[in-house]
Amino acid sequence: MSILKRGNQYVSLVAGRLSFKDLMLFTCPMSLDKYLKTWGSEAEKMVYPYTKFKSIEEMRKCVEFPPIEDFLTDKSINPQIYEKCKSMFDQKMSLPEADPEKWRNFEDYLKFYNLSDVGPTAVALQRQFDIFKVCFITL
Repeated sequence: MSILKRGNQYVSLVAGRLSFKDLMLFTCPMSLDKYLKTWGSEAEKMVYPYTKFKSIEEMRKCVEFPPIEDFLTDKSINPQIYEKCKSMFDQKMSLPEADPEKWRNFEDYLKFYNLSDVGPTAVALQRQFDIFKVCFITL
């Protein structure tokens, strides 16, 4: 496995024949949130405390949503989105043990956080390519 990282950002991850690259390396220089809004995706970028956890074990021990200060790194975050994420975390954590939607720790939030980018990004990317085809490809 080969991993390239720049600061807190994973730029490339290669495992065998699979290669994952950060889409934002191939677009205009902007945040994912701005990219989604530019190309008409309705999703909001969620929040994640990138510098809080040093290991997956630490994340698995975390059963309370970290304070907003843990989310503030080199840029500010929207307090309303923080509260939305915290509320969702608390709601999922409070579900009954037998509920398949129940979260057990912050690792479950990380899975949600990562997956919450995929669908909206695919929509935005498709819209970008649709416009590219209309403007630049002549048949």
